[in-house]
Amino acid sequence: MPVQEIAVLSIKPNLNLQEISENLVQGLGTVVEVQTKYSQYPTLIRKELGNERNIVLIGGWDSVKDHEDYIQTEPNQKLLQIMSPYIDVTFFLHSSILPQDSQHTLLDFHSVIVVERREGDGFSIENVKKAVEEEAVLQLVIGEVKGENNIGAKHGDMVLCLGSEDRSKLERLGDRFKSQYKVIKAEVSVPFVIKS
Repeated sequence: MPVQEIAVLSIKPNLNLQEISENLVQGLGTVVEVQTKYSQYPTLIRKELGNERNIVLIGGWDSVKDHEDYIQTEPNQKLLQIMSPYIDVTFFLHSSILPQDSQHTLLDFHSVIVVERREGDGFSIENVKKAVEEEAVLQLVIGEVKGENNIGAKHGDMVLCLGSEDRSKLERLGDRFKSQYKVIKAEVSVPFVIKS
């Protein structure tokens, strides 16, 4: 079953963004190229709004095992060596969802919300869909965290991928979910332009 990889890459705090931007953009472009070729799914790089030091990587894999196998390959190990002076992986998960049409990633604003699944908190797919409908958010894809090698999330947590052309709708929806559930991660991002 296909899975979606969501990773937050944080630029190391001791680095000056202006001094490393060219190397960082070039390295991220190579990551996108190599990972897309290996996985046969699009790999997207987005920047988190409100935190210029966070970059969100979204990619697809046929399975968690396929991604784990890729991590051990020589091309990926070389990429890790190139990128490790610049970034740390501060959040990472695999989710059972994989948006099938490109609209999910081409909107101006995109949000990922990860909710810890807890007994008795009232979380249900129906409640989420109702909230999304009330806020008139254009797209919703719901999934579940898979596997054990996640950073910041655990197997069984819920992943909500939302798309809207209106950033304020995503922020309101994020606030609404935070007031109702234990939200582990909520971020709104925009496309990160990589020049070829």
